[in-house]
Amino acid sequence: MNDKRNPQIWANYIIYNIKVKFRSESCLYEIIFLLILQLNIIIIKNITLIISFIVLSGFIFAQDDTNEPDKTSKASSIVFKSTVYDFGTLQYQEDATGEFVFKNVTKEPVRLTNVRASCGCTGTDWPREEINKRKKGTISVTYDTKRVGKFHKNVYVYVDGNPNPIQLEIKGEVLAGEDSSNKNRTITKPVKAPEKVRLNNNAKSVNPSTKSKEKTVSTSESNTETSSETNSSEVNKSSSSVKNTANTTQKVEKKSTFKTE
Repeated sequence: MNDKRNPQIWANYIIYNIKVKFRSESCLYEIIFLLILQLNIIIIKNITLIISFIVLSGFIFAQDDTNEPDKTSKASSIVFKSTVYDFGTLQYQEDATGEFVFKNVTKEPVRLTNVRASCGCTGTDWPREEINKRKKGTISVTYDTKRVGKFHKNVYVYVDGNPNPIQLEIKGEVLAGEDSSNKNRTITKPVKAPEKVRLNNNAKSVNPSTKSKEKTVSTSESNTETSSETNSSEVNKSSSSVKNTANTTQKVEKKSTFKTE
């Protein structure tokens, strides 16, 4: 055995000697020593594997940390007190305005580039100037309550230097009012019952269609009465004129007879 410093070679050498001297008493001590040596070799190998695994895993995790992008971007440089605003129950055409309060948590000024709503029924108002470090800002959101029913809308906040917006939410319910119910209501005019007309003292009901006929009959009767009256007056005038002419003729005859005598 040239190299006895190697534990494996040394153990094989011992085993060889044990086989040769198996019947001797000293063989028992050599067997015990061999077992301890093999156990140490196994333990050392396992420890080496464990240490190498720990070192390798630590190196892998270190690489992941270095390759991970910086999460502290400008989009997260402002922190909102709440990203959801609940209007609750609103009346028709009621003023519905909510506010989102945010804070600049960085050491540099931050500017909002745009605040956009997902629906035209939602209006926004936001500060155009820079928000200094550790200062607060407010975004106002107004909802059009002429739209009846439940609503759930999104509002997107864009920060300078980052294209990914921060999402805000508004929700609530608009109850139907009188104006909205009148718009949806179909107007039906009541049908009037036919009027009843009383003739003389007898309570006889007449339909409106017959009423017009009666009016035309009465007007024709009145016209005939007036025409008959005019005719009678003319006859009376003619008879009176005839009488007058007869009287005058008699007077003339009397005068003529008186003269002849």
